[in-house]
Amino acid sequence: MTEGIAINLVTLLFVYIVSIFGLMSGEYSPFAKGVLYVILFIYLAENSLTRCKLSKSIFIFILVTSILFFLSFLFSDFDNTFKIKTSIDLLMLLVCVGSIDKENKHHRFIGGTFIVLMILQFILDQSNQETRSAFFSIQDPNRSAYVAFLIFCISIKFRFYFGCALSIFYNCFFDSRSFWLMLIIYSVIYIGKHNYYIKDLLARLLGKRNLFIYIFGMFFLASILSVFLSIAWIANDNESVEGRGGLTNIRDASNKMRFMSNILGVADLTQNKNVFLWGYGDDLLEEWGIDGDSDDTTQDPRIEDVRIVQPHNSYINLFLRSGIPFGLFTLLIVAYLMQKVITFNNIEIFVSSFFNTLFLHGILSGNYLIFLFTALAITKKIGDMGYSGIYVKSDQIRDLCN
Repeated sequence: MTEGIAINLVTLLFVYIVSIFGLMSGEYSPFAKGVLYVILFIYLAENSLTRCKLSKSIFIFILVTSILFFLSFLFSDFDNTFKIKTSIDLLMLLVCVGSIDKENKHHRFIGGTFIVLMILQFILDQSNQETRSAFFSIQDPNRSAYVAFLIFCISIKFRFYFGCALSIFYNCFFDSRSFWLMLIIYSVIYIGKHNYYIKDLLARLLGKRNLFIYIFGMFFLASILSVFLSIAWIANDNESVEGRGGLTNIRDASNKMRFMSNILGVADLTQNKNVFLWGYGDDLLEEWGIDGDSDDTTQDPRIEDVRIVQPHNSYINLFLRSGIPFGLFTLLIVAYLMQKVITFNNIEIFVSSFFNTLFLHGILSGNYLIFLFTALAITKKIGDMGYSGIYVKSDQIRDLCN
């Protein structure tokens, strides 16, 4: 794989993310992604699997997904589109893994352009506001807050302090509590990781060749924790306030419906064999009786007078849409991808996003996974403010600890 093409692949992902969130509304996302797919698969065709750095990984991925697809098409009663889209996204990122080893001077320019475009998206939303504030291209406050958080992370690395301030300013309008949680976690790790003992611990962990197994274990444990967290919250919810609570008050109706939906999702997985094995796919909202295209929530299903929404949890939502076998395989591939882009320099970005998977669906698939991967890839070798850049490899552990 040539160096020039290697650089262009990650840059292409960055340009795609800027286009999706900065230039287009959600309805044009499939078109933009289609163009990206065509470019990447032309590249894959021209650079045969025997010449690709990750040919073995890509071959295994294609083999396993083909088997799962074959079985799903035979036995599933629901739509398989979600699994197809997720598989193509993962394959695309696997192709791009070999392109993340060098910084690109164009990334700063693209990042600056991104900040300017998101200012315009925010202004567009304020001039057309009908519900809670959000970026106009996203139309969802919590997802907008996650995008703002990743912009904050990129801005710190590129020394775009104006972009950091803007991200915090945006969330004053988005009113997303998960943003503040991620920001706190990010800050604690960002500051604390330079302690000698923590640095030594991170060096040993990040230097492991099988790091992706540990990351997959984190995902697996988080999925189990999600279930117990939801059950515990509902079981101890004697009184919830109507609407959204403040930053320090999580006992509100919005959280109650999210945790109730998580429990319903788990019940669906355990009681419906077809859903457990193959998932609902993009039929999830329809099967649950939720009209995702309407702002009128009065007709949505309710349990004990609690409105049901799709699970706001990346693991439960993924399993409901893809089934347990494909969902676990997806998490394994995501863990492998994360191993390729996580370093001492950007560990705080990953850990903060990891915690947000418990409260926001879709982080581990689709455009938000692509954005997370891209953010980690372009910050992989950029050191923190006041520190020299440190890139952790298994043979550099002692240099990092000294």
